[in-house]
Amino acid sequence: MKRRWSLVCLLLLFLGGQVAAQEEVVTYLNVSEPVISQMQSNIRDFLNEVQPLREQKDIAGVKKVADKYILIWDDQLDKLAQITPPAEAETHYQALKRLLELQRESNQIMSETLAQRLVLLMQIQKMQNEGATEDEIKEFLATNTPDKASLLERATAVSTATKEADQTLKEEHQRLRSLVPDEAEGDTDQEG
Repeated sequence: MKRRWSLVCLLLLFLGGQVAAQEEVVTYLNVSEPVISQMQSNIRDFLNEVQPLREQKDIAGVKKVADKYILIWDDQLDKLAQITPPAEAETHYQALKRLLELQRESNQIMSETLAQRLVLLMQIQKMQNEGATEDEIKEFLATNTPDKASLLERATAVSTATKEADQTLKEEHQRLRSLVPDEAEGDTDQEG
């Protein structure tokens, strides 16, 4: 009888631990999914703000939007830092954090590049106003144009890392949802 009671207690402890772990995952999904949703919304909003400015060739306007979104990504990273993931969700959390960091870095690259371009344009305008020849302007551009190869390398690295983090986030989101019983999923209908 003692043996059966011990076995029953052990099973109850094991099942109780599983339920607690599931509750932690549900809680984590409930607080992380709004962050994912906001990230997706911010990406759409950024693209919607930048597109007409690019069409107008408004470099200063695009830079201003990029700078604005650097601050938005910082804010989202701060909000994410307030979330403590359970052990089962650590990979998901790190992938989400990485995606936010990469969005910020992408906007940082854009802002830096556009700032350099604006400085060049102002210097060329000044040279033209002072009567510089076309050859002098070409020489100036040849020695002062940002290195396109390193910029492309940096942007490609961010793009590749973004795809990898996004894939990890999606896979981990699916895995976490599979840990949650169907009735608990009602609150977590956001697909990441």
